[in-house]
This record gives sequence, C-alpha cells and structure tokens, in this order.
Amino acid sequence: MKESIENFVRETLGCNCSAKVFEQIEIDTKSPGFDGLECDDLIKIGGRLLLLIVKVDDGLTLLDSLSEYIDKGRQYRDENGFNRFRLLIACNNKEAVAEKVMHHFENLENKDDRLHVHVLLTDELPLLDL
Repeated sequence: MKESIENFVRETLGCNCSAKVFEQIEIDTKSPGFDGLECDDLIKIGGRLLLLIVKVDDGLTLLDSLSEYIDKGRQYRDENGFNRFRLLIACNNKEAVAEKVMHHFENLENKDDRLHVHVLLTDELPLLDL
C-alpha cells in the first residue's frame, strides 16, 4: 500500500514530498472534520500531507459544495498541523468536468496556496488495503 500511495502522490498528483514523509500513512474511512459532506477516505501522510477522496459518478455534483470542502479542509489541515490539503474528486466524467471544477476552485475566495483540487478518474486512485 505504501508504494502505491507514494507513486500516486508523486506521479499523479505531482507532489515532491521527501521519502521520509511516506513512512507514516494513516487512512481514515470516517473522514473526521468533514461532517455533512460526502467523503470516502481521508489519507494522512507523514503528518504533512492530507488527502480527502470523494468518489462521485458526476464531478459536477460537487460544485455547489466545493467551498465547504475547502473551508473544512483548511480548518482540518491547520488544526492538525498538516502542510497541505488536497481534495481528490474521483468521478466517471473527468474530461467533461475537470475544467469547470478547476475554474470554480480558482474563483473561490477562501483558498490559499496550500489547498489543491484534483479531478481524477476513479480508476486512477491508488489501491487502499483497508
């Protein structure tokens, strides 16, 4: 699992975290801190990187709640000492929605440079051995 997540973070997400960061990986299926939002897995990597996976059939369904995901992600990141929060929207229509989701994200006022959104196909996610 460690290698799968490390490869995913480096190759798919383009993160340059040191190898030491990947020595500690925790996966929470309850996604604390994101109550009221649709969430699948919260991956905590080395106390530095926080990934929230949200799987939906249509990525556009998250546009209206994107600001809330970002607010709660920032709050969780800051309260728990993480450096970065990445929201991973896994869907079946990446090509149709990626540009719209990213445009919406870029126009949010509640973001900072340590918050990121990625739109992925569901089969691009790493295998998590839970």
